[in-house]
Amino acid sequence: MKIEIRGIRKLISPAVREHARRRIHFALGRFEDKVLAVTVRLSDPNGPRGGDDKCCKVEAKLRGHSGVFIEETGGDLYAAIDLAAERLGHAVRRGIEKRKDAPRRAQPIFGWDNLRE
Repeated sequence: MKIEIRGIRKLISPAVREHARRRIHFALGRFEDKVLAVTVRLSDPNGPRGGDDKCCKVEAKLRGHSGVFIEETGGDLYAAIDLAAERLGHAVRRGIEKRKDAPRRAQPIFGWDNLRE
């Protein structure tokens, strides 16, 4: 599983980068063979004006079907990362279970032996 962390350089310290990587691994570790890549985007829309606006957007590309996208906003970047990682783990689990439980369509069998009059 490839994890890519993006954002403004001054917002992403090595500690924030390591925290995000650790939380994503913790949330998706059991699905590692089903997750191809995870992209984490960290931002601060209001910038120096402050406010409750640290944003964490996470996108996971899953093997065999479309990806999962989660967005969390909060006053603390660490809390936004924690909540986004937790929600991502639940969403990936639901997506995998849904795909596993989906009924499979029967494949038609063609051949002269199967034709009836």
